[in-house]
Amino acid sequence: MKFNMSLIFDNLPHSDDTCNSLGRGYDKNGKRYITSGGLTYDINFAVTRRNRTMINDLNSPVGYVRLLWAKPNSSEYTKAIEVINDCYRKMLMIGKCREVFRDKVSDLLTAKTFKDFTLAKDNIERRHVRNLKSGGIKLHIRIPTDFVPHQKNTLRSLVYPLKEALS
Repeated sequence: MKFNMSLIFDNLPHSDDTCNSLGRGYDKNGKRYITSGGLTYDINFAVTRRNRTMINDLNSPVGYVRLLWAKPNSSEYTKAIEVINDCYRKMLMIGKCREVFRDKVSDLLTAKTFKDFTLAKDNIERRHVRNLKSGGIKLHIRIPTDFVPHQKNTLRSLVYPLKEALS
């Protein structure tokens, strides 16, 4: 079967007799649609790349926390994860989780010994109590919130949660 090139050239908006035809990418008056919101090619490429990178990061599996002083899947490790999630909930309730967990890496996660870990936990608990005693706001959170996913809950399904589900 032979392809007819005149079919392509007849529907372009630059031809005089087909200016009002409906072509792909053109409106009924023959004007091109703005498909990238008026952005230049470079800016559109950068925005698209940034969005794609963020989506790929959110769709990647969660990397579990490595604690230098505890073996993975040991009772110490699971208790430490529960403590980290409890501290995260406490900071979330008083509205300070961004200062402790998001903007910088928490001392709970960077502790090299169990003593450093308990010191960081005590500091967060003191901060929580001090905020409540001074009449600070306390939010009531009714949904389960975890900063670090608990491995005993995810091993049953054999599918680790995605970062998107946790944020």
